[in-house]
Amino acid sequence: MTTIYINLGATTNTAPAPWDDNYGDNTDPTTVGVIIADLLDDVGSLTGIGWENTIAYTAVAGGSGTATAGAGGWPEQVFDIAWYGDGAGKLTGLTNGDSYTIEVAGHNGNGARDTDFTVDGTTTLYDASATSIPNPPISFSGTISGTELAFSQALVSAFAYVNGYKIIITPAATGPSITTIAPDPAITGAELTTTGTGFRATQGTGGVTQEQGAVVVPLTINTWGDTSITADSATVESTGLKYGTQTLKVTHNSGASDTKTFVATPLAGNDYETATSIATVGQLVTAAGTLVIGTQVRYQAFLHLNGVPTTKFFKVNPDMTYTVDGTTPDGVYTAEVRAFDNVTKTWGAIGVQTIPVGVVVGVVINSKLSIGLGIGI
Repeated sequence: MTTIYINLGATTNTAPAPWDDNYGDNTDPTTVGVIIADLLDDVGSLTGIGWENTIAYTAVAGGSGTATAGAGGWPEQVFDIAWYGDGAGKLTGLTNGDSYTIEVAGHNGNGARDTDFTVDGTTTLYDASATSIPNPPISFSGTISGTELAFSQALVSAFAYVNGYKIIITPAATGPSITTIAPDPAITGAELTTTGTGFRATQGTGGVTQEQGAVVVPLTINTWGDTSITADSATVESTGLKYGTQTLKVTHNSGASDTKTFVATPLAGNDYETATSIATVGQLVTAAGTLVIGTQVRYQAFLHLNGVPTTKFFKVNPDMTYTVDGTTPDGVYTAEVRAFDNVTKTWGAIGVQTIPVGVVVGVVINSKLSIGLGIGI
């Protein structure tokens, strides 16, 4: 946590440390531009946070005795002097997603001269005291969006005043942490529920991506909460992704992120295989284009007879041969196949593998069908 104190009357009416640390050589409220490029915190360390005037103030008002007591933890000396006029400024060098609390006061000893203060678009009235005993400062809190935070003041009647600022910047909580992804394995395009902590209550500029190597696919968010996010997983064959292990990345509003892997599978009734070698003999997959080592083929896991789904298994092997579970009767047996091109990083056209009549093989158990047995797609 970073705490910064600014006493706008420090050059003529010093206050107890650390209130005077951040009022340097530039004592002219009519200045537009950088007032202090690198503010000090309450222990005298540089913060990297700057202070600029964007609209000039009119002048300095007040003096010793304007306040005879402190208020709200502020010493009386800070309430003695004020910049007046409808000025504005901003803090720079902030971190997106961090939280802020800003206290501000506009005491001037005249109860008819109240001030409207605005911080990051929120306006609150400071009700000025009519005596030398000031009213406590008012406070603004929120989350920083971007790297700057704007503030301004406006008169309610006659003049607007500002004595100083107390600024507290609290770093964003530890980045998001993913605990589970469900379902896992997940059918391509299925809704994923990601649970964990620190996602933040609202999405803001955060998001979820599905990644595999250099391929990054932003997901459509359905719901977003601090401990749970639902999003539609990528449709594998319409992206540059392949089936198998994917990385899910959650990034919250500050830019912090966490990742966890899950497995993406084809639609029910389909399976996939990746070539570890290319056979030169046997029943070869020929309908998915030219196959090389590393090619992934998605295929229908059940044969079709004359276009009608059957319960006969069809399996593509790691050497890009295929096997079926018995003797095919007369008729045309087929299975849909589709290959991922490792060069273009795209899925090729859907092909139809025709099974010769009379093929005889043993019963094949398809080991990767974690989604249950189904017919067709």
